[in-house]
Amino acid sequence: MHMKLKKIFRYAILFLVVIGVLLAVSNFQKFRQNIREIVVLYVAVAMASALLVHFFEGLFLRTALRIFDEDLSLPLALQSSLIINSIGYFVSLGGLTPFATQVHILDSHGINPKKATVTVSAPVSSCAEPGKRSL
Repeated sequence: MHMKLKKIFRYAILFLVVIGVLLAVSNFQKFRQNIREIVVLYVAVAMASALLVHFFEGLFLRTALRIFDEDLSLPLALQSSLIINSIGYFVSLGGLTPFATQVHILDSHGINPKKATVTVSAPVSSCAEPGKRSL
């Protein structure tokens, strides 16, 4: 547990350094003015929406894995979804997909990479029209 906290602390420091560098190279006065204009209600609604997305994706992940006789506890599914999606937002900025992240995280929990691959492609294929192939 100590190593896990140490790892989280390192990521927190890295995050603060990145934010500090971004603030240092930006126009801080304009940034401060924009921060003051933020409506707290909108931020709360955005955060609640993001948490709902993580929650439902965690439920979907757990359900998809149960189809393949893999049991992932609900808290672990929600935690994995939060990590996969959070990292996915950042890597998608570079034009990548969070596919490898999901496979890696599920593999670290003992889920076969082939089954993890199917859980990534299942939402895409479930959105296809009946009788038509997606992608």
